[in-house]
Amino acid sequence: MNRKIMFSLVIIVMALALVIGGTFAWFTAVDEVTNTFVAGTVLFDLDEYMESDSAVSVDQLTAPNVNPGDCYTKNFTIVNTGTKYILLRMNFEEEWTFNAEFLSLNADALGFDLSEDDKITLFNYGTEATYAQVSSILGTFDENPVKWADIEAELIAEGWIYNSANEYWYHENALEGTFNDDAEGDELKFSFKVCFDGNEMENEYQGATYTLTIGVEAIQASNNASGLGGWEVDSWYFNNGDSEALGDPELNTTGENWSEWDPENDDMQYPTT
Repeated sequence: MNRKIMFSLVIIVMALALVIGGTFAWFTAVDEVTNTFVAGTVLFDLDEYMESDSAVSVDQLTAPNVNPGDCYTKNFTIVNTGTKYILLRMNFEEEWTFNAEFLSLNADALGFDLSEDDKITLFNYGTEATYAQVSSILGTFDENPVKWADIEAELIAEGWIYNSANEYWYHENALEGTFNDDAEGDELKFSFKVCFDGNEMENEYQGATYTLTIGVEAIQASNNASGLGGWEVDSWYFNNGDSEALGDPELNTTGENWSEWDPENDDMQYPTT
């Protein structure tokens, strides 16, 4: 009996060895593929220089000794230095500050009929007073003698479109980046004049300072980023009824062909005149 049991155990052990050994007898091979994704870049350079229409010299950003009726031309250059096509938008922030000290000290010469108490109050507002402060003493006057109607007309002629809902100006064209030819990206040049209306810039503006800040933003032109990225372009209805949209400039299927503007279609489209 013991021999039979021993013989059976030997057979079982041999069978297991064959099974286990057999798992390493198959032909096998191994390979792998590594995918690399390099993100594109959205960058641009913004340069500006300013020219006076009069003989008064100005530096790049500051105009001294401004007179009612003066005009200053602001010239801008934007260069796409990133790899991606980009869309551009810009907004404006403006502020007037008034030299209340000067107005108080020269109130009689400037024709302001003020009591001594009013002169003291005006003087205490300092050299950077607000319109509300100055008008509370001198009475209401024109709040902004800058000719914005002229600026808007020039921007429209330069290919900018105004969205009154968010007070941004959008440019009608995408600027190509450096990816396709490894060279410098597209360049956009535009200009507009800042003119001070002589009829509306009265004595209250003597010694005042006008600050105009132009903010420019860029976003990738592809994949409806302008609609999904907070610019709300895909839901934007223009007033003239002739609005169109560009197809995604990075898709070969669109190329230079414009597609009809469809407010329901947010498939990689953005507005243009």
